[in-house]
Amino acid sequence: MTFNSAQNLWQGVEMYLTLNNNSGHPGNGADAVRRWVAPSAGTIRITGVAFDLDSGGGGGVTVSIRKGGTVLWQQAIANGNTTEVPFNLSTPVDIGNTIDFVINRGADGNNSYDSTAFDPTISY
Repeated sequence: MTFNSAQNLWQGVEMYLTLNNNSGHPGNGADAVRRWVAPSAGTIRITGVAFDLDSGGGGGVTVSIRKGGTVLWQQAIANGNTTEVPFNLSTPVDIGNTIDFVINRGADGNNSYDSTAFDPTISY
């Protein structure tokens, strides 16, 4: 991804593949992924909410939190579901472990209208 300073967001190689400070939009062939890398070992707590930001259409998204290749939490969010879906989980990490926050275009395979709030906080 490349930072677009005019729009204050990260832009992927696909037109709608974007990430900004608290939300994102998946591409048609790629997920929107925000990655955190553990600076030290310990147990982290991950909290936050996810919800639909564009109820104009589309089939919804699937959001997930992954440690390495392991899904720690996953939730389908239907189009128009503007109710905050909370998450609150803990996991041990070693230095260099990755935590990915993934917005996927969902089961319908269509990324139209898939802008999604996904605003995690990580604390040790």
